[in-house]
Amino acid sequence: MTDEDIKKLIDDLRSQKNYDEAYIGFFQYGGGPDESYIKANRQGLELHAAELLEAALETEKEFEIGKEKTRFSTN
Repeated sequence: MTDEDIKKLIDDLRSQKNYDEAYIGFFQYGGGPDESYIKANRQGLELHAAELLEAALETEKEFEIGKEKTRFSTN
């Protein structure tokens, strides 16, 4: 997908009318993050997807250094 395709998708997701009832939550029920779950409805997931897509576009801009890109590391 091009950046323009992603921006259009973000706009489409955000233009939905039912976001007054949107919800998404990340819950931990035990002692660690491996004992977790997500509770959401469709509207909440769509809005969250739009936020993630926007973050992906911003990350591309933010970490670009000249023509080289910074790589993420788990170390």
